This record gives sequence, C-alpha cells and structure tokens, in this order.
Amino acid sequence: MLEIAIKDILKEVTGLKVTPIFGTGKPPFLTYTVTPISGGAVKESQVEVKIIDCDYDNTLKIREKIITKLDMEAKDPSLVNSNVVIRSGLAGGGSLFNDSIQMWEVSCIFIINWRRI
Repeated sequence: MLEIAIKDILKEVTGLKVTPIFGTGKPPFLTYTVTPISGGAVKESQVEVKIIDCDYDNTLKIREKIITKLDMEAKDPSLVNSNVVIRSGLAGGGSLFNDSIQMWEVSCIFIINWRRI
C-alpha cells in the first residue's frame, strides 16, 4: 500500500530511518502520516512528512531532497514502488521549533494520486 511505498521512497532519497507518526533514536528523525482523501481505482491521499533535527540547516537540506523527488512536474515519470504507482505534488508545509524536545520540525505536505498495480 501507499504507506510502504512512501516509507521506501523516503528512505531511498534521504538514507535515514523512516517511521510513521514519531521518530526514535538519534536525530535527525524522518516521520510520515498518510490521510486518505478519496478512494476508487485511483486513490488520493495527503502525506505529511516531518524532518526533526537540532540543526535547522540540515532539516532544510533533507526537505529539499524530498521535495525534489515528490513534487512532480507533468513531464516527470510516475514513481513505482511496492506495486504502487504514484503521482504527487507539494501542497504545503512549514517550520517550527518544538520547545518540549528542543528540536526543529520541518514539514512537507503532499497530495498523492496512486493506484496498485
């Protein structure tokens, strides 16, 4: 499903351990959440990716790698991973400093159209 494909793609692009919802271990953390929007043969989901680290500049470098891969132009070929075909585009995001963990959280939100093959 989409969750497995997203996890594999993020790991391939960043080289980091990727976990759903929250990260553990040594930073930087890379987390994701998948929210279904619509079903059918071609489904639509919102995926939020969070990069969490003490070094803000490092989070921006990681974010750029992710955006380069997932913010697709019309001419770009679809991504295929784990028997899922993906077309995605950037739909939002932002940065904040989380006082409770003393780290930066930089997020990217993508709208992804996908289907199983």
